[in-house]
Amino acid sequence: MGFGHALRICLVSMLASMLVIVIQPLPSVAAAQGMDPLLKSSVALVVQGKNDVTPGDESNSDFYALKILSYDLPYDVARVHTRAPSSAQDFLVWTSTGEINNSAYGFETSGANAGDFFVDVPSAHLRTSSFVNVTDGEHEFNVSGSEFLNTTFSSGALRLAGGFDSGEYTSAEMQATAAHSITSATLNYSGNSSSNITSFVSNDGGTSWTNCQNNTQASFTTSGTVLRVKFVFEGNASAGYEPFISSFSVNATYILNSTIFTVHVSYVWTEDFADGEASLDFSEAADFTPDGSYLLMLYLVPGYGIGDSGLFLTFDEEGTMSSYPDKDLYYNMTSGAGQLQSYVVELKAPQKESTLLYYVAAIALVFALGLAYAFSRRARPSKRIKATRETETTEAEVVGSAEEPLSEEDEVRRRGLVARKKEMLAEIDDIRAQMSTGAVSKKDAEASLARLKKEFKGVRNELNRLSRKAGPPPSGPSTEPPDQSPSGYESLLAALARIDDDFEKGRLSESTYKSLRKEYVSKVAKVLSTEGTKGTPLEAEKKKLMEAIVALDDERETGEIDEKVYGELRASYRKQLVELMKKSERGSQ
Repeated sequence: MGFGHALRICLVSMLASMLVIVIQPLPSVAAAQGMDPLLKSSVALVVQGKNDVTPGDESNSDFYALKILSYDLPYDVARVHTRAPSSAQDFLVWTSTGEINNSAYGFETSGANAGDFFVDVPSAHLRTSSFVNVTDGEHEFNVSGSEFLNTTFSSGALRLAGGFDSGEYTSAEMQATAAHSITSATLNYSGNSSSNITSFVSNDGGTSWTNCQNNTQASFTTSGTVLRVKFVFEGNASAGYEPFISSFSVNATYILNSTIFTVHVSYVWTEDFADGEASLDFSEAADFTPDGSYLLMLYLVPGYGIGDSGLFLTFDEEGTMSSYPDKDLYYNMTSGAGQLQSYVVELKAPQKESTLLYYVAAIALVFALGLAYAFSRRARPSKRIKATRETETTEAEVVGSAEEPLSEEDEVRRRGLVARKKEMLAEIDDIRAQMSTGAVSKKDAEASLARLKKEFKGVRNELNRLSRKAGPPPSGPSTEPPDQSPSGYESLLAALARIDDDFEKGRLSESTYKSLRKEYVSKVAKVLSTEGTKGTPLEAEKKKLMEAIVALDDERETGEIDEKVYGELRASYRKQLVELMKKSERGSQ
């Protein structure tokens, strides 16, 4: 096992132990006896492709998994279960006491857990605990529940009452509240004439008694959780001796109702990416405790993505948690389970090159249409704001890109202005949304919008000033229409990219940008709608779909459709467009 693997196991083990520490209560009587084990926490680390743990040259269809499982284990359960793919191999199973023998784990072949992976609890797993009770002094001997028969506590010790030759003392109940059963006890007492004292212990509250020797362990044959001690005295001072006990203690060992059993399971397996998709089942075989927790860290080869999932997986974009710099990390932490959990993650493989070209074309079209209207919406969140912004556009329609680069100070300033411009557009949309829901009053919203519009104009003018400061280019941004033939599709996309870049760097005013971009987006749609064999039902369907997309954006711009419906329809149209591209590909093969 390499150092990297050991370090990673240590890290994940710490995470698992932290989870258990947070959620693990003290055992109590409420812990069910004789029930199935429940998961306190399940931590799964899954790595796609090559890793530093398994030898060999793993492909992108191969996966390595390490699971750290902590069970709330009832006293009488000797086997726990988890899920593993049926094709899994190279198992390694260990606990805090070391590696478990191969014969102690495997796949169940029958019964209620058929198909699940089992691990037998090793005998080294400690299931017992102990407690000590000390009786020293008059108050402890006389505590409520104590029984005196011809005995008394006087002169600092328990002794026979005056005139009696024999007597007994029975202690109050000492209950082990977290126990299934007390198994043994060791009584230790101090006094005089111990040969005239007989001692007993009981684990069932005094129903049955077990004779015991001083400072010697006595084992119980009965079952119980209530401990008591009894002393029998014989003889007195008139016979020349006086037995007494000045103090005693009892140390009892008991079986816990349940214990926490933690096991590590690692294995490798291969997934078949049928039609570019694979299903990874991260379900567990055992129910979770009400305060149980689940953590999944899924490391994927770049290019592979997440589809439909039973879990909400977060992408570690900054790589702050990733221990594999060449992998993309998706993670999830779920708590408050309290039941059997079904977690299935659908993985999507990178698309084939020919198919990908069609997908890129379809997505580029939808993105181009959506981005044009998104900027239009941000610039004109309402007719009133639209009219105000149009009156503010007084600068030159075209500001050339710099022939010479900006100074370092001006470039820093330009980047800051561009970032602030984006923030203001987002703030305008946010204020408008709050005004529509009533979260902000109309008066306050209009005041904030007026302030933002004023600042927006200043930022925009400063961006244009920086562009002019560097000097005009030999020629301004090209507005010559590119080749609109099918072979000129790349030229149209390049023109769209140039327009976006010019607007982003402050070289184009908003009105010019919107006008040019809308024109080029229409040309993209026109080129795509006339590609291939004209007049076929497939091409007609594709043309109608693109017309529907344009009409949908028009309705959104004019306020005839709300955002929720717009988002649902746009997602549906996009999906249909991708399907049409697939059909086009199959038809051309």
